[in-house]
Amino acid sequence: MKAEATLDVHTLGQDDAARFRVHFWSRPKPGVAWNLDAWILDNVSSVRDALSWADANSRGRPYELFVETTGNLSDAYLVRVAGANPN
Repeated sequence: MKAEATLDVHTLGQDDAARFRVHFWSRPKPGVAWNLDAWILDNVSSVRDALSWADANSRGRPYELFVETTGNLSDAYLVRVAGANPN
């Protein structure tokens, strides 16, 4: 990872009520494919709130947390902010 300080504050826009997706993963037994339990979180005020919801609902399952960059379900672009795909 590389970090650089910046004074640039120009953005294309900002949304204070973001949409997140949570992908919970579970595997019935070793050697069997992972099952996906996908959720949409709407009007989330912070990534911390989304992480708290995911932690509270994970039931010990690994998960991925994504933020959507568009509002359309059919063409949403997801940016992973936490977790990993176990596949």
